[in-house]
Amino acid sequence: NTHMVTIMEENQLDKKKSLSWLFLWVISFSSAMTFAKLLDPNMPTVLLICIKSFFALLSLTPLILRANSKNVLQVKTPLMLLLRLSVGLSATLCTYYAYRNLPLATATTIGFSGPLFTTTFAVFILRDKVSLQKWLLIITGYIGVLIIVNPQSIGISAALISAVFANIFAGIGINISKILTKSHNSLVIVFYSNLLSVTASLVYLPFVEFNMPLYSDLLKLVGIGCLVAMSSYSYTQALRFSSPSFIAPFEYTRLLYSIPVGFFLFSESFQMNTFL
Repeated sequence: NTHMVTIMEENQLDKKKSLSWLFLWVISFSSAMTFAKLLDPNMPTVLLICIKSFFALLSLTPLILRANSKNVLQVKTPLMLLLRLSVGLSATLCTYYAYRNLPLATATTIGFSGPLFTTTFAVFILRDKVSLQKWLLIITGYIGVLIIVNPQSIGISAALISAVFANIFAGIGINISKILTKSHNSLVIVFYSNLLSVTASLVYLPFVEFNMPLYSDLLKLVGIGCLVAMSSYSYTQALRFSSPSFIAPFEYTRLLYSIPVGFFLFSESFQMNTFL
């Protein structure tokens, strides 16, 4: 019985650690998306991803040096990591495109379907057991998203579709990350994700017309890079201490950030359907 109590206490401690990391993710991710919306709207998304990923890599350098280990970036399952990087890059492209072309509150509320995808994929990828009560709550969550988005008043657009696919790719990536955390340092996932983003965007960049960003936009991109590195590391750490199906619902706390920021910073109205 003493052993059982000890295990339960350890599980509770792990959950608290997981939620602490998750709330850090909420702040850093939401702030990064806010900065992205403040950028010049004519800046190509691929340029944004290239520059922010470069600065994200730079911000990771102190953590890598602090690890003081030659194996800190060692890859043990290259195919699994490659799959994670591919869906992660797809999610990043879709996310930034959606947030830059939709109202902040709308993009965030569509993003609220992300935890639902994450939990659903956890059943198939991680074999997580989800109770009937939780399935009913998931269905209720989907209905809530439909009420917020109000499909009858919003025309189907590339940004709207992009926001949905961002959640699908992210849900798959999160569950793969959980598998990777069992054998890899969190820095491995974050470092190689940004390295792939820089490489892929540099390959595609010559085919895109763009002007060099203004100094003010460059400062925002530096901030986005640092915040993105922090958010990626925080979420991966959250996965290390608990399952995706446990932490996913707590992502809804982003609402407490997005609605006030959208109202005060972008003069976005707060509709009754969002309140419902």
